[in-house]
Amino acid sequence: MEEHKKDGVVNKNEIADVKSTLEFFQGLHGGVVAAVAERLAIACARTVVAEDKNLFLGEMSVSYLSAATINAELIADASLVRSGRNLSVVSIEIKLKETAKLVYTAHITFFHLPVSKL
Repeated sequence: MEEHKKDGVVNKNEIADVKSTLEFFQGLHGGVVAAVAERLAIACARTVVAEDKNLFLGEMSVSYLSAATINAELIADASLVRSGRNLSVVSIEIKLKETAKLVYTAHITFFHLPVSKL
């Protein structure tokens, strides 16, 4: 699958191009939504965490508020809630592009692993 990035817009057609990513009601499978949210959160956290520090996923909660149809275009907004010496917290909102209806939210906490001094 190709990775496409343009103005923070995630196109569902590009993510859901395999039948196995669709759930029974032809919406995007929750695991795919969670994986995309994690990738967005990592990119957001990396804007303030040095590349030499590893990020460890400590906690992630995803709220599936509504289903998006197969051909819906989605807009994802990731924002850094807090970042300190040892952890970062990221909040994500995913909305329908056409109506701006909120369909998924995520709250993700990363722990910063210290650089080893061997």
